[in-house]
Amino acid sequence: MSGHADRAVRLWNANEVKQVALFDGAHNRDIFDVTIFESNDKFVTCGGDKLLFVWDVLKGQWIRKI
Repeated sequence: MSGHADRAVRLWNANEVKQVALFDGAHNRDIFDVTIFESNDKFVTCGGDKLLFVWDVLKGQWIRKI
């Protein structure tokens, strides 16, 4: 996973170096960090807007804003 200045997070297939999914619409500033849950079903993003979002990978949307 990678966070970008365009406020989107991209999920990559590392074997094929191919984008698998795009997650956006939550942050209104650059994304600074992405942390993936050990179970790989969720991840957390933090950005320049000083917000944290918990995302559900399968649903493709954020489920909690902190």
